[in-house]
Amino acid sequence: MRLQICARSFRRTLFTSAKTPAATSKKPTQRPKAAGLIIGDEILNGTVTDTNSKTLASFFFKRGIELKRVEIVPDDENMIIETVRRLSQGVDYVVTSGGIGPTHDDITYECLAKAFSRRLAYHQPTLERMEKSLKTKGQTVNEARRRMALFPWPAEVHFWSEDRWVPIVQIDNVFILPGIPVLFESMLEGGKHLFAGGQPPVSADVFTHLFEGEFAENLKQIQKSFGDMKIGSYPKMGDSVDYRARIHIEGFDAARVQECALFVQKKCSGFRITLDGQQLPEDVS
Repeated sequence: MRLQICARSFRRTLFTSAKTPAATSKKPTQRPKAAGLIIGDEILNGTVTDTNSKTLASFFFKRGIELKRVEIVPDDENMIIETVRRLSQGVDYVVTSGGIGPTHDDITYECLAKAFSRRLAYHQPTLERMEKSLKTKGQTVNEARRRMALFPWPAEVHFWSEDRWVPIVQIDNVFILPGIPVLFESMLEGGKHLFAGGQPPVSADVFTHLFEGEFAENLKQIQKSFGDMKIGSYPKMGDSVDYRARIHIEGFDAARVQECALFVQKKCSGFRITLDGQQLPEDVS
């Protein structure tokens, strides 16, 4: 609904002026800040591609939460402890990914217990849900699987789905999630109520057939004029491409973002504009 409203407002403006931009803009409310901690040797040695960082970034962006950084560490106790302590002190939310399985190299729960001076304790409701789930598959809970219910304690345990036994374990502002991408994404969505958001940015993209070197100086001057906007350029490589660069604009005042997009379109020979991913009619220019 917000996208439709913004798009209609964007069309009504019709970019009637491309004069030198005004310097005023509404200031955004303070947004919560977050960090991600990706845990696993498999990420750092290249045997597994990390997609959870992108999933986390998209999730927080849509909720108006500012993701400040994502760090990747190996299955190393000292590095996990040091990193999670440091990250948790600088942001409102830390989400970890990986290291909560049944094998010897899954040490996230143990490390976080040490990081925050907690003991380890089996969580009986999780064990019961695990047993019920495994029974439907003709399997049983063994000692290795029991490790997946050995949580830092005290902690908050959030069951996010009736069909899944793996919970989100929360220690203060740290949320512990698995590394399996499909499960990681589902748990974020199922536990979204745990992350109080802020005002999501409004974004626009201007597409141009020019190479970055042809408009870089103009874009530099535009950024100076629109100091309240985040402006970035992203080239597209290849012989048969529909554009050479996508200029991305973010801000918190929809009218200001629109004004900036028009100015970029004019100064960088833009041929197409989208607002929050929705392409606008050609007649807006």
